[in-house]
Amino acid sequence: MGYTVVRGGTEAMLAAEQMLDAVRLGAFREAPETFASAAQQVDMILAGQRNAVDRVMCEAGFHAPRLAALAIVQAEGDVIHASFILRALRVSLPRWGTSETIDMEDMRVLRRLSSAFKSVPGGQYLGPSHDYTLHFLRHELLAELPEERRAEALRALGAEDGVAGEATRPLPPMPRVIEILRAAGVVSLPKGDAGAEPADITMAPMRFPAPARSARLQALSRGENGMMIGLAYSSLRGYGHVHPTLAELRVGHVPVRLRHPLWDIEVGIGEVLITQCDAIITGVGAISTDDAEDGQDGLRLGLGFGAALGQQEERAIAISILDGCLEQGDSPEGGPADDTEFVLYHCDGVESLGFVEHLKKPHYMLFASVLDRMSAANAPQTVAPEGAAQPEFEETNP
Repeated sequence: MGYTVVRGGTEAMLAAEQMLDAVRLGAFREAPETFASAAQQVDMILAGQRNAVDRVMCEAGFHAPRLAALAIVQAEGDVIHASFILRALRVSLPRWGTSETIDMEDMRVLRRLSSAFKSVPGGQYLGPSHDYTLHFLRHELLAELPEERRAEALRALGAEDGVAGEATRPLPPMPRVIEILRAAGVVSLPKGDAGAEPADITMAPMRFPAPARSARLQALSRGENGMMIGLAYSSLRGYGHVHPTLAELRVGHVPVRLRHPLWDIEVGIGEVLITQCDAIITGVGAISTDDAEDGQDGLRLGLGFGAALGQQEERAIAISILDGCLEQGDSPEGGPADDTEFVLYHCDGVESLGFVEHLKKPHYMLFASVLDRMSAANAPQTVAPEGAAQPEFEETNP
């Protein structure tokens, strides 16, 4: 099998694109004919890789599951590159309007827990979760029959004949735990931007040193998953001042509404799956009566909030921790999680990826100048006799 060697900028880059598609489609592997088409891969990803799809949508700031799955195929499973692709598409699309504020009280809950209280109104509901499974590789999945296993799981949940019915019955009302705590005078909501129009960081950049809280939460919601968890972990280990207790973690479908442009009424346009976390900030987060909402005597505990598209629980928890860290303002003694500019500038995976990747681009002139300076510094230094002619140096253009 022969290969054509190409040289030159544009021609070489176009050839690299062709080779990328050849590699993606298995041209250099055994049995390339067994590779599924992109459309088939999209369907498989939507069916079996919901966490990857949710993560790409979060980091792109764009709710479009099928497009997120296509981006994963195009990026060959690299979720940061997939987020980059999806975000690039998002910024090219026209804006039709802005939804009304999503009300978490309307959530159709799939999963709900509180680590602050054993019993909460509406009860704890574990729902679908990996938290209680052993993290061992399940080789038996290779021989699994999907239809039979799904029916078996539904029967175990109480569904008749393996059909979802009783197993998906509506849950009782679940008032938010923080509203109960606020009524009891235990916690106080962050001041935030009460009454102000929410910021939009896709249209206007954040302003430091103190960006609006709505801008901060948007930046955190789009942060790269590993970076967010790492920063939150640094605070939990003492390189920040927040080690919270989860008042409530919820996963569920929330209705989205728009105001009709002609009739001026709210119109439902569907639901989105959301993960929401309310974290109680203990210790340093206790605030005095001067900041209390109701003006009553006594101390209040601070709160951190996190939300993410899909079932992204660790991300939502990490956001709530970082929200609590940054709510207190920068401190000279604080760790990286307490530094507003450090967190919000560096948590964005798409920006970080672009800056790191630019090192692969040509830097010939820059490196040549470094070598020139090194050569000049390392050259033998001789002192010419008094009155001797000074040597002439020929200018070079590297």
